[in-house]
Amino acid sequence: SAAAANLGTGTVAGIPFRSEDILAYAPLSNGEDYWQMFFDGSDVGVKTLTNLAWDSGGRILITTAGNQTLPGVGAVTPWDIVIFDPESYGENTAGTFSMGLDGSEHQLTTSGEKLDAIEGFTMGIESDPAYRGCFGYPVSTVGVANVNGPFGAMKQDDEDVFCKVYNPNYGGFQNWDWFFDVNGKFDAPASEPAPGNVRGLAGEDVFAMAYNDNTETMYLTILGSGKIAGHNVTQKDIFAINYPGYTWGGYVWRGPQHGWNYNIDAIELNGW
Repeated sequence: SAAAANLGTGTVAGIPFRSEDILAYAPLSNGEDYWQMFFDGSDVGVKTLTNLAWDSGGRILITTAGNQTLPGVGAVTPWDIVIFDPESYGENTAGTFSMGLDGSEHQLTTSGEKLDAIEGFTMGIESDPAYRGCFGYPVSTVGVANVNGPFGAMKQDDEDVFCKVYNPNYGGFQNWDWFFDVNGKFDAPASEPAPGNVRGLAGEDVFAMAYNDNTETMYLTILGSGKIAGHNVTQKDIFAINYPGYTWGGYVWRGPQHGWNYNIDAIELNGW
């Protein structure tokens, strides 16, 4: 199954949606496509949703397009990750909000540092000899992000995915504790593994992503269109990048083949 959000309005399979909604998709055994309203943002006070992820507790993580006030959590911004703990989904969405990652407390403050792709708390495969686990929230930003990592200053571009690390030994999230994860350029410290270079990704903007802890596979959508590892992709496509070689993993989902003729703004995948 998959879930997608779109920064606008439209209709899929007869279901009208707006920019605050999340639609769920699943392929049926008879070859047909199944769509349903999964999260009706207007039911819970969300105006525009730009990022989407699950966490292990069955909650949704979101980011909003602008400054908003949400019940139970108060003011939120495009630099924040907000947690939605559901009581019900669908046409009658209900639940409670809480803060997951307050960007202003973790060096995310400039216009280029707004979040445009997020993933839930990830662990990685520690037994993998090529392990480069996150133990935190992987994120990608709208533009250049200047943050401090445990090995010094880091300059992240909009094609990069990097990680806000959780370290319980230091009381939780620390404003200096960023961990380099994926990149198209070589700007990690020499003491660290060379950052992954996904051919064609430099110069693009990672606009939506989902990560599979068990297989160490990253699913991506880019802003606009481009050529990744020799393959043409658009903002209606989801494609996979495999680790540790950062190789092309194929087209995972191509929207127009399933009635989705809109640009993707946020994704989450389960069972792919």
